[in-house]
Amino acid sequence: MIGRRGEILVVSPHCDDAVLSLGTVLARARRPVRVLTLFDRSRATIDGTPPGQVTALRHAEDARVAAAFGHRFDYAGLPDSSVRGVAWDDARAPLDRALLARAARWLSLRLGDSGGAACLYLPAAVGMHPDHRLALLAALDALGRSRRRVMLYAEHPYLLLSAHDHRLRCLMAGRRAVRQRIRPAATAAMLAFYPSQLSPERRAFLCNSITYEVVWELKPRDAHRIARLDRSAPLRRPAASAVRRNGKV
Repeated sequence: MIGRRGEILVVSPHCDDAVLSLGTVLARARRPVRVLTLFDRSRATIDGTPPGQVTALRHAEDARVAAAFGHRFDYAGLPDSSVRGVAWDDARAPLDRALLARAARWLSLRLGDSGGAACLYLPAAVGMHPDHRLALLAALDALGRSRRRVMLYAEHPYLLLSAHDHRLRCLMAGRRAVRQRIRPAATAAMLAFYPSQLSPERRAFLCNSITYEVVWELKPRDAHRIARLDRSAPLRRPAASAVRRNGKV
């Protein structure tokens, strides 16, 4: 799909990450938004949907977001951790370099046809999910020495468990984060787009816990430091004492 000049691009590991983590920022954007989703092939759901139908269900949920806000969604069709048999919280899972290369190639093509993009948002891979780590590394590989403006966003709900994560501190060192305060009603509206992934009880908890969307600028000189950090020292599981229930960093 050919990009539109001046649009905002968002790399999303899964079908819900961009909306749950940047929903308010994107809803208020004055430019077109295109979401580049990498790992949309999935078997994971909470509502008993047969595994073979989960991917179509996820795309349908995104379609409702597109209808509501006018965002566009592109899919790489890559298998998520549930398809690959990797636990979502296995931060020490070996880096799948073949999958990383496929993701980087796909992103490189999409970034190449959007040379006039206003801004690119990348997941910071906050928390423990191996797919998020792959998404960030693939995006950095695809960017190469590009001079386009790049922002990192902290992913919900993982940010609630990672406010004191050593990696998050490294990523944000010397950077001023922009915290967009969001109301519970706005959080509830975004969560409601993805009922197959969040139970009513979980949605209620997150509505009261997610109070900010957090983004900060990625300077070119930091990209190599982040890549080295992720390749040589994967995430550590945060201690129980690090859990923050108010969603603030």
